[in-house]
Amino acid sequence: MLKRVFGTITVMAAILAPQRAAGQSPSANDVSGRWSAAHARARDSIQLQLERGDRNHHWSEGFEVAIGDLRGLSAEAVTGGGGAAHVSLTREAGVFVMDGSFAGREGAGVFRFVPSEAYRVAMRALGYGSISSDTMFMLAAGNLTTEDVRHLASIGYRDASLLQLVRLTTHGADIRYIEAIRSAGYRGLSLEELIRMRDHGVDAAFVAELRQHGIHDLSSADLVRVRDHGVDGEFIAGLADAGYAGAEIGDIVRARDHGVGADFLVALRRAGYRDVPLDQVIRLRDHGVTVGFITRVRQERGADFPLDGIIRLRDRGED
Repeated sequence: MLKRVFGTITVMAAILAPQRAAGQSPSANDVSGRWSAAHARARDSIQLQLERGDRNHHWSEGFEVAIGDLRGLSAEAVTGGGGAAHVSLTREAGVFVMDGSFAGREGAGVFRFVPSEAYRVAMRALGYGSISSDTMFMLAAGNLTTEDVRHLASIGYRDASLLQLVRLTTHGADIRYIEAIRSAGYRGLSLEELIRMRDHGVDAAFVAELRQHGIHDLSSADLVRVRDHGVDGEFIAGLADAGYAGAEIGDIVRARDHGVGADFLVALRRAGYRDVPLDQVIRLRDHGVTVGFITRVRQERGADFPLDGIIRLRDRGED
């Protein structure tokens, strides 16, 4: 069980001195830092945060892990009275050895990462030469396996650089995400496109939501743009219900940006203005024209008073 998240969890427990795990002696190749954790009650798992750095650099990443995957940590220690924690988390790229304590469903301490030489050898066989312990640490935090690397090669990413593999893991664009996007019809994207989509919250569910409301075949850049501007299925459906079914995605994004929503469009129709182009509706909104103002003008100047005239009246300060 793995769920990627980012951010910092407040350290609530005292930091204890690191202790040597059985069978694992400290090495110059080890990577060390601090960990903090919080119990995710809804899923009965641990939200783990790893941090390391110096005065010039800082690295922090969090992920969700099942309590059962943390060797040496019992559910009672997390949810009960707490106490000392001597825990290890094994990944193909190496082992995280964590020492500290839990109290009140939160924990903190220090960690040591022991790189796996077997992983280094396997990665070398896949074309990745010298891999530093720091890089191994990041690959382990993202749980990138050699099978993942082989899978990437099989779907067209044979030339992925080591830096790109690290970026995939640190940005949460794992194999499951990539395959879901491919199943949604987006094959042949570059790894950088996939990372950007992941960073901006574009996933297969979002693609399906857009398609359900008639938005098909957007480029990866357009998907990011639509997501960034807050356009979703609910907004598109609202426009359709207000008489703007089939609107171009560019017009939909502009409507969202300018505060033109279904409520305003429906009220405009009720005021007697039907089939008004979205461009003109956006102008109304930009010039501060409200439905109440439109209604008053129509009452005073006639039901056929043009919208452009209403805009000019509003610009002159009439209200």
